[in-house]
Amino acid sequence: MIFSQDGKSIYLTAGGGIVVEAKGQDVVVNDARNVTWNCSGDFTLALGGKFKVIAPGGTNFTTPTLQSSGDMQDNVATNPHTMAQMRTIYDGHNHIVTGVQAGSSQVTSNTPTQTE
Repeated sequence: MIFSQDGKSIYLTAGGGIVVEAKGQDVVVNDARNVTWNCSGDFTLALGGKFKVIAPGGTNFTTPTLQSSGDMQDNVATNPHTMAQMRTIYDGHNHIVTGVQAGSSQVTSNTPTQTE
């Protein structure tokens, strides 16, 4: 076990695990070419704040389903809407239909009824 006077520690457990106790301090890994975590079970990040990814090369998710309990938004620099808001806008839109009703130059189509 490696420990500091203020309670921070790195513990190599007898069962082969590693426990890092940071005591509210930042944890930084420097100059790693690649970092890989291989888990035989679930991988959970429990954060008290925002999770930020800086990946100039992009990100890849190889998964059958990507789920979110909240809203999704893309192109945030130019797009003020979430995907749910865009879906509502799209589902509520209509089109002017010209030349189909005698005595009138235009009618408005019905809003889309397909939900997916």
